[in-house]
Amino acid sequence: MPLKDDVAQLKAELAQLQSLHLSQQFSLSRQLAEFSTKLDTLSQQIATEDASDTTVSMAAVSMTAGAASIAAVVPATDNAPTLTYAIHTPILESAPVAPVPVEPNPWQQNAVQGDPWQRNTKNTSAEQVAKTEYQAQGQQLSDEVKLQASVQVASQFDDLLSQGLAAIMAPFGAITEQIKSFYHHYQAKGLGPVFLMTVAGIITLTLGFGYLLQYSINHWFSELGKALLGFASANAIIAGGIFIRQKRTGMADFGSGIVGLGLILNFLCAYFIGPYFEIIPNSASFILLLLITLAGYGLSMRLDAKVIAVIALVGGSTAPMMLLSQSYAPLLYLPYLLLIGAGALAQSRKLKWPLLVEITALLHIGCIEAFSYFVPLPLTDFGGGSLLALISINATFYLYGITGLIFTKQFTHQDKQPSNTLSHRILALPIALLAFVLFELTQFTEFAGEIFAVNALICAALYWQLKSRLEKSRSGLLLVFAGSFAGFAALYLLSHDFLGLVLLLEALLLLWIGTKEELVSVRAEAYVLLLMGLGLNAFSVLDSMTLLESSMLDALAISPLSAFGFSLIALALSCSALVFAIRLLTFTNAPLSALEHQLCRILKELLSGFYVATIILAAYLLSSDYYFVILPLVSLLLLYLSAKDKLVISEFAAWILLLPLLFKVVEGITLTDSFSFSAQPLMAKLARIELFTALLLAHYWYRRHYKDALFAKAAYSMQICCYLLLPLILLPKVIRNYWEYTAIALWLSTFMSLGLAYFVKHKSLNIEAKILTWLTVMMTASLCLIHAWQGLAALTVGALFMGFTLLRYRQLPETWRPLLQLQWQLSPYYFALVLAVIVYGFNHSELVGIAMTALALSGYFALLIQRGVSQRPVSQASHSMKLILVAEIQAAIKESYHLAYGLTLGLALLPIMLHFEITLGLNRDNASFVLIEFLSLALLARLILQHGAAIRLHRRILPLQGLKWGWHLLLALSYFIWSYSFDNMIAAPLSAILLVIHGSVLMFISLKPQNADMIRLAAGLFILSTLKVLLLDMASFELVQKVIAFMLIGVILLTVSYFYQKARNRLQQD
Repeated sequence: MPLKDDVAQLKAELAQLQSLHLSQQFSLSRQLAEFSTKLDTLSQQIATEDASDTTVSMAAVSMTAGAASIAAVVPATDNAPTLTYAIHTPILESAPVAPVPVEPNPWQQNAVQGDPWQRNTKNTSAEQVAKTEYQAQGQQLSDEVKLQASVQVASQFDDLLSQGLAAIMAPFGAITEQIKSFYHHYQAKGLGPVFLMTVAGIITLTLGFGYLLQYSINHWFSELGKALLGFASANAIIAGGIFIRQKRTGMADFGSGIVGLGLILNFLCAYFIGPYFEIIPNSASFILLLLITLAGYGLSMRLDAKVIAVIALVGGSTAPMMLLSQSYAPLLYLPYLLLIGAGALAQSRKLKWPLLVEITALLHIGCIEAFSYFVPLPLTDFGGGSLLALISINATFYLYGITGLIFTKQFTHQDKQPSNTLSHRILALPIALLAFVLFELTQFTEFAGEIFAVNALICAALYWQLKSRLEKSRSGLLLVFAGSFAGFAALYLLSHDFLGLVLLLEALLLLWIGTKEELVSVRAEAYVLLLMGLGLNAFSVLDSMTLLESSMLDALAISPLSAFGFSLIALALSCSALVFAIRLLTFTNAPLSALEHQLCRILKELLSGFYVATIILAAYLLSSDYYFVILPLVSLLLLYLSAKDKLVISEFAAWILLLPLLFKVVEGITLTDSFSFSAQPLMAKLARIELFTALLLAHYWYRRHYKDALFAKAAYSMQICCYLLLPLILLPKVIRNYWEYTAIALWLSTFMSLGLAYFVKHKSLNIEAKILTWLTVMMTASLCLIHAWQGLAALTVGALFMGFTLLRYRQLPETWRPLLQLQWQLSPYYFALVLAVIVYGFNHSELVGIAMTALALSGYFALLIQRGVSQRPVSQASHSMKLILVAEIQAAIKESYHLAYGLTLGLALLPIMLHFEITLGLNRDNASFVLIEFLSLALLARLILQHGAAIRLHRRILPLQGLKWGWHLLLALSYFIWSYSFDNMIAAPLSAILLVIHGSVLMFISLKPQNADMIRLAAGLFILSTLKVLLLDMASFELVQKVIAFMLIGVILLTVSYFYQKARNRLQQD
């Protein structure tokens, strides 16, 4: 079948590809081995010959050519399977197969991504070939794209973390990296196990040799023989190592290790014959150790071996410490270390290995620190040894720090690193040395301040001498050292009071130099010194406060000027220093980092704080009792500074400064136990006025100068609160001392609140004006009720205001109408209050006055509601009534028309209800009550008979028929009450007769079709009259009363029956 044939052909091609791939892999392995041999040969030539720059460049060219040849072979071999497969692919048209992907070339990848010496093996199984379809390739590509973002973020984070750790652990990390590089170097050659075995062998052989020396000294040779045997063995090992390094090809590193082992054994022998068994004196041991170290340096320079240099350095530096406990001149150890350091520096330049300087510096720092435990400190004997020790400590700093900066060039990423380039980690070493010298000199001598000053001058002189030879970053370090030494010298030599000013002066000088010369390191030290000086000057104020308080407790006469005078000068100079520093950073041409820009902003915040401290302290010295008065102006200054440079902390501090004024107000209230303004002390009064004024005016400043401020909305809210309190300021005083004038004061507060609401245009002020209006009206009514003339005066003021509002409201601008809407709607009721006060005031009887007032108000509201809801416009209604005032009142009462209608009916009922409180008599009060009841009933009757708009509007609640029945029942109640005002002999028959007459009249009224339902009310009155007579009156009637009552009732009923029947017949005929 065709399909089977295709499968067989594919299998044959797969076998061919496997064989071809194996042959290519074998060829590549052979070429790699040749390339490794060539590299070893080149390294051996470089080690044995002092090759010139021409030789190095030729070696680089040969290496590049070799790499290029291999790179040329690998792509060809990798592409071969693909081409072969592509030739056979078009034959299989029915089942196309995707081409095999090309193997990635390890020689063209970055060295960080993988090990170029390790080649990935290829899986050539049938299953793997089947998975190389287009769909699998697309899926793999999408996965790589998805992971790209996360890998990039992770790599950036790793870079930042590694950079931070490298900056912190730079000196120590260098040693670890060098050890790792040694191991990776041997591992790259395939000699990793050999390297580990060599190290292990050196260590074990050293231990064994040590124990051999100990055993031989105890059992075998004489003292001289033992020493000669040990040194002979050690030197023989050195000679063997030199022979292996020079005569055996590819064994240079192994030979260096053997030479190092010999040096170690020499140091071990010197230890055993010296301090351990005391075969030779300590002075001879010291000289022997120095000679061994020098020999090690010589071998290192002769053989150009780094391992030998490190072993000589470590052995020569640490071995003499074993002699310190028994030495008569231990201070000579410091010059000894200095000599070793000089040799290490020479070795570093000879070997072109700057890491050796780092190792030497760190090792000697540890040695000197350990040495400090063997000698009593500080040094009291200022002889030659002590002077030489101090000079050695200072020289250590200049040897490793300054010399390294002079004899090396700065590494840049754009250029290739030259052979004598100092590692970037060495830049962290001078800082460590500076801290070391500062710390050690303070322990070794009491004259550290003078030594620091001399070092500052030396570093400054070196800067001016070497700034043309060094890069700016390195010459700037000299200024950093000079500034540091000068600062610590000031700390030791000057008084603590002047220390802050000196640090500020030094910081400004360094900042000026750093900006002019564009030295970042110098500016960094200037920032540190500036902050230290500012902190010391600020702390001096606290010291002055403590001094003043202690003088008060000890009864010592110290004036505030004596205590705070110098602190005030320090604060003022601090402000000047900050201004100068900010101007330098603002107008400099040097590029500033983002951190420096943030620091400049912090300096501006600090400047605001020092301004505040200076002004308040000056005000305190002028007047210790009233210095709080200056706080609002200081707060305004902070707001100005915050608006100028967008300073958030200064703005917050401006509001915080108002809290002391609030505390003064609370303190005044607590001391006087009163909220009265007049009872407060003067400072509390001033605090109230200033706090209120500041909160009131703050928003205007924000609106003009700093609209987008953080506290702009808070300032607006505070201003509204002040505006709400402004109309109420005088009310507590008036209520407490002049309560009779409360209504007038409330009217004034209302007018003020309306004015503020008009100008400020805030809803809360409008609400306050409405609340004050209600309170004012109620207070005015209360004062009028107790017949106080102040109430009448307030009533007059309110009437003028309400009258103006009523007449001019609809002609006012649109801005005033929302504010006066409540007063306009309330004006009709306020005039009702005026009418009630007038009517009530003309009556001497209370009940009559209340009844007459109710009648007058009922008539007043009945007049208002007559045409209140009309289909015609208000202008036509006012024209028909010819009363402009009534027309305006009707327009105002529209919104509360239901209330006016209810008041009309309710006030009309009040006189009849009050009838129970009077007794019958022939006097003016009874006559007035009769007239008032009659007028009330007449008013209600007229209102019902007119069937006006009010009744039509409320017919669902109170229909017209119900109003008629109610009026007749009210009439029956009225004459019923009046009849029982007489004696019971007259009242009982009279009330029955009046009920019958009333029912008879209702019968005639019911003859009209619209009043037909009145027949039921008439029947009800007849039934009520009958029941009253039979059940109540009959038992108490006398014979005469019975005759009169029954005869009159009978006559009335018959007469009414006759005329009612006659009228009914006539109506039926019509």
